[in-house]
Amino acid sequence: MARILGVDPGIRHTGWAIVDNGRLGRHGLLYTPGPGRLLVSEVLAFVLPLLSKVADRETASMAAIEEVVWRGMRRRVTMPLSHVAGAIAGMLVERGLDVYLLTPSMKAKELPKLRGNWSDHEQDAARLALRVWTVLNAPADSSRSKRSVDNEQDTFVARLVPGRV
Repeated sequence: MARILGVDPGIRHTGWAIVDNGRLGRHGLLYTPGPGRLLVSEVLAFVLPLLSKVADRETASMAAIEEVVWRGMRRRVTMPLSHVAGAIAGMLVERGLDVYLLTPSMKAKELPKLRGNWSDHEQDAARLALRVWTVLNAPADSSRSKRSVDNEQDTFVARLVPGRV
């Protein structure tokens, strides 16, 4: 099956992780340089080329990105963050990846035992990728009902970012 790149976008830190056949692989954290407030364009100028290299190096064919939700957060935070997440999604779609957007509540609840030091952003990226892998690879004869599997898959199909035309 495909290698899935999980991305937890951020203004200061962007975490990424690879899931290959249900197993966690490489992971990393992109730190945005410089002190003080950054413009969205400055964040994107730094993050997009690095994430593009990660997608190339890891030969990912799918991506799972955390969608920005507005629940009680200030616009000063969520507006720039939503621009970063959208630009990352657009860049990965342009590169030919199938991109899934997941809300924070859709992440996998648990992670397998992790080796090494994983930041919170890397763990979130791994949870996103694992969730997509689990839903797309749910066996038809699993202990869950077919309806629950279909409902989960419908959720992801509805959130699949349209590819290039």
